[in-house]
Amino acid sequence: MKQNINEYNLLIQKLKIVRRIFYTEKTLKILFESILIVTCIIVLVSLAESLLHFSVYGRTILFSSIIILTVLYVLIKSLKLYKEWEKENTKPLYLIALMVGEKYPNIKDRLRNALDIYEQNSKNTSNELSLKIIEDLQKETSNNTFSNVVSFLSFKKLAKISCGFVIISFLLFSFSGVGLSSALVRIINYDKDFQLPNKFIFKVIPGDIDVVKGETIKVNLQININPENLQPNLNILPSAKFI
Repeated sequence: MKQNINEYNLLIQKLKIVRRIFYTEKTLKILFESILIVTCIIVLVSLAESLLHFSVYGRTILFSSIIILTVLYVLIKSLKLYKEWEKENTKPLYLIALMVGEKYPNIKDRLRNALDIYEQNSKNTSNELSLKIIEDLQKETSNNTFSNVVSFLSFKKLAKISCGFVIISFLLFSFSGVGLSSALVRIINYDKDFQLPNKFIFKVIPGDIDVVKGETIKVNLQININPENLQPNLNILPSAKFI
């Protein structure tokens, strides 16, 4: 009897390890999904701000949207995972046994029987015949830790996509010509008023001066835009001063 119980405990321990790996993978997926979603939201709202230049009220809505959507997404995913964990705890290790059984069909039914015994043991109603099933099952799978039951392929793919998108987004914010980084600064400082810069600035050198009639002067114009299509037209106003 004691030997059977030891074999039974070893089997349950292996299933618990699989359960820990399974929920670790689930948690990591939620983390990287959140990173991907948040990065997408930041890029989109920054692009909207760079193109439309919202008011303080508009930027407040954008900033609040980032926070609210992020929190909602994480909460929904976390609650879903918690409910799954809670459901699994109502029938200890049944979900994990199902996963292992799908991977190893030859032990699927016997593994479910072993878990039935697991539940019965908590009520002190186990019997030696049932524990013998567990002993045979444990001996058959003694060299198998079931570690390959949980696949990390989908997580690795998600992690690569998330990291790649974060890198691309960083490059966009650093080198983009549409002003994403400035837009993000304005969104973060949503409660401050930002004035749009002038589309062009004329700087006249030497500025306001008194000119002797008939005197020739040189006037320089400095502008901050491409002057190729600029055709200046100099008009002398009636109020112009001549000495």
